[in-house]
Amino acid sequence: MIRFIRTTIVGGILFLVPFGVLIFVLGQVLPVAQKIVQPLAALIPFSSFIGLNIPVLLTGLLMLLICFVTGLFARTTLATRLVGGLEKSVLSNIPGYDLLKQMSADIAGSADTSQQQVVIVRLDDAIQVGLKIEDIDDGKRLAVFIPDAPIPHTGGW
Repeated sequence: MIRFIRTTIVGGILFLVPFGVLIFVLGQVLPVAQKIVQPLAALIPFSSFIGLNIPVLLTGLLMLLICFVTGLFARTTLATRLVGGLEKSVLSNIPGYDLLKQMSADIAGSADTSQQQVVIVRLDDAIQVGLKIEDIDDGKRLAVFIPDAPIPHTGGW
């Protein structure tokens, strides 16, 4: 029972961390973006466009531009090496990180299915086919995803 509570709490934290980071970053960037667009908004002769306040609209457009430029940087070799190094040194030591990364890639449609190894799992007297998720204890044990009916994406452990 204690293990269930602990793993549920850790799972909840891992689920909420990206949202917390996003809120924190937006909280830091939005005031700066609003200060940048205020002089530009003062030059526009009308105060609203399709019901949106011009400074708010310009701030949203600036945020989209920042996200686009950041996305362009994320595609560079330097960014790929930085993220790869961070994953190897820090993130891969977090339990379940590889699973969450793979699930995120599946949802985004950018999953590299060539990395998923098919394994045979013996459960009591039955044998099932599963997908290797990650190595545990330096390869002595594996985390395995076993697809389940009727929706194979939900699976079971």
